[in-house]
Amino acid sequence: MFLVAAQTFATALACYGLWRLLRIISGSGRIPALIVALGFSARALLSVALFWVSYLRLPLGRSLQLGRGFWFYGVDAEYYFGYALETLSRGATAILHVSPSYPARVFVQVIAVAVQLFGPIPSVGILINCFTYLGLCLLIARLGTQDARITPVTTAALAAISFAPASILNSTQMLKDPFFHFLLVVALVVSLKWHDLWTSADASGRRRVAGLFGCALLLLLCAYAITTIRWYFGILLLVSCAVLFLWQMITARQRVAAIVVNLAMLVLLARVADAGGLDDIPDYVRDILRMRAAPRTIASLPKSVVSNVENVRVGFERTPGATNIKPGGVVATTTAAPPPPPPPVETVPPAVTSASVIDSGAATASVAEAKPKPEPVITKPPVVPQETKPVVPQETKPVATTAIATKKRIAPTKTIAPTKTITTTTTTPPPATTSIAEPAPPPPQTQTAIAQATPAEKPKKPRPRKKPAAPAKSVVVAEKAPAPVVAKPAVQPAPPPVNPAPSNPTPSFDPSQNVKQRFLSSVAATFVPRAIAQRLGWIRMGGGRGFWFFADIDTIVFDIVLLFALITCARQLLRSRGRMTPMFVMVVLLFMVAAVPLIYAIANFGTLFRHRQMIYLGLCLLPVALAHRQRQQQKEEQPPEPAAM
Repeated sequence: MFLVAAQTFATALACYGLWRLLRIISGSGRIPALIVALGFSARALLSVALFWVSYLRLPLGRSLQLGRGFWFYGVDAEYYFGYALETLSRGATAILHVSPSYPARVFVQVIAVAVQLFGPIPSVGILINCFTYLGLCLLIARLGTQDARITPVTTAALAAISFAPASILNSTQMLKDPFFHFLLVVALVVSLKWHDLWTSADASGRRRVAGLFGCALLLLLCAYAITTIRWYFGILLLVSCAVLFLWQMITARQRVAAIVVNLAMLVLLARVADAGGLDDIPDYVRDILRMRAAPRTIASLPKSVVSNVENVRVGFERTPGATNIKPGGVVATTTAAPPPPPPPVETVPPAVTSASVIDSGAATASVAEAKPKPEPVITKPPVVPQETKPVVPQETKPVATTAIATKKRIAPTKTIAPTKTITTTTTTPPPATTSIAEPAPPPPQTQTAIAQATPAEKPKKPRPRKKPAAPAKSVVVAEKAPAPVVAKPAVQPAPPPVNPAPSNPTPSFDPSQNVKQRFLSSVAATFVPRAIAQRLGWIRMGGGRGFWFFADIDTIVFDIVLLFALITCARQLLRSRGRMTPMFVMVVLLFMVAAVPLIYAIANFGTLFRHRQMIYLGLCLLPVALAHRQRQQQKEEQPPEPAAM
């Protein structure tokens, strides 16, 4: 009972903290406060509604519910919550020693702390997402505040973040994306504060040392947390910090101290990134972080990165998924390379047996009917010495031997008794047959193989076929002779339907696709709504569970923000004659450099829908980052006003 009361009191304190954050943001302007409040209300109310619908198993979208407050688009949330409960089952101190096998270990620790404070129920994710949203908006508002007022560019950035459809949807589940975006912005703000402490002359000695120590600690913690969630962003943060540190070494007033401290900080960041990424980091990157990479490894780094990105793309394509991105007909035909020539196939002739010769008689007759009959070819019989002895039935050679010698499939003759006659009729023009006792007769139009019992017996004339379309059958008159085998015509399978819709998700891996096809299809899926791109033949995607309309709206919003960021940044760069700010450089290195590999490597739209929000956040921050330092530089460059007389 005491535990329940304590958790209820902690929940009330958390709600009061959310209200205080809203009050702090509202002091910067009425319109920004209204925008942030509407975004907060949309996230909180929708999260609570969806939680209770799934928790109570209400008859609203039951096929999309996972139960206990989880939905199908947040399947990862169920795993993270389970990891947190498993960690707490070993005691409260186990939060500090989370298993390295867990993904996003820091996020699992945050969930475990929230469960310990507010109770073991999945709705604690609502509080986490609300805090991260308000914290993100507060940091952006601080970056874009001028004279205690938020600038119009910052207001546009807050509106883009608050009303992004994908951001609202992800905030309704216990996903790592909102928390990860908050960590990225915290790292940017702390790095900018670190830069200010080195380049400005306002701070005193003790204040600067305390500020540098606090910024270093926060930056190391953010770098570790970011690397545990997505290791490649931890490496990009390290690269952007290296560029910023080099900037400080050049422009700092205390240059020697700046060089020593920034080099030490860079080494610590590399160690922290290595400890956070663990086995997720490739070997060639880990060797560079541990400073034991050979020069050859560093020289081949671009090639290794390209190979790693290609392997990730193939892994996505080999994984079955309902929303796999496949090139459409237009992309496949315009960028397809000529297919390689087929390898030569060696054909082995079948073994000739008596059964195969009998079976081939009907097939040969059917082929002969479809093609025009060739002229009879007279082949010279082998030279056989003439004998005057009477023919003995046991020494009579069947015609099958002569057929094999002349490469014609002829039904063999079989002698059962001296008084029986076996006749086989085929429609192909046969070669001349020979007899041991008499010279070979001229080739007839219809071949008749005769096994003579006595020299006085004459061959029987073949019976004409009644139906020329039917294949000729081998007629054998013998005692207990097996029934003739007639070759049945091959039945061709029906052609498959055009673009069949598979009932189960199938892999989209196609080795014939080149890099250009894959990249164009991924770009189309990222920047063009699915309804338009699929109709134009650029991509092919299935699945969606009825959420394609929502995804297309998010794509349109993404395009609008992209266009606004490009126009605003181009105007600001023209006004400042191309002068860039440190934060603008960090945003470009941290977000925009990762855009191209992410767009190409991810071949599933469900995953791309979530990862695209990182690029979206960078687009929202670009105008704010470029305008923040330029205003301060212009203020510093203005000459001081003359003193009053």
